[in-house]
Amino acid sequence: MSRVDSRCRKVETRPLEEETVRTTKQRTLLANEPTKNMKVTIRPMAEFRDMLGGKINYEIPEGKTVQAFLHGLAQADAAFGKAVFDAEDQIRPYVNILKNGNHIGFLGSSEMMLADGDVITIFSYAAGG
Repeated sequence: MSRVDSRCRKVETRPLEEETVRTTKQRTLLANEPTKNMKVTIRPMAEFRDMLGGKINYEIPEGKTVQAFLHGLAQADAAFGKAVFDAEDQIRPYVNILKNGNHIGFLGSSEMMLADGDVITIFSYAAGG
């Protein structure tokens, strides 16, 4: 985009990013805001319990999704990451994830936001005869 200034010169313009529009005072206030944490519990079952241990409480920053939380766990334990995520970085079809007792597939998706006090249960299908 371009415009003509008061001296009749062509001046190139570009849309301003939201961050550049903020005033110095706003940026200072945002930088000084404390990061709020929330408590989330994971209850791994079956082979996931072997990888992560039993029920574990985590304190994580607000604004995390179920998927982001699981990615954090996967970074800490490579075996867990391989068991939960496929090559396209999607949750494997046989991995069941419950948020507060409800399957995330019925609640929407793994991109659901976590809230303080949420309990995530993770297990895989059992089969046999």
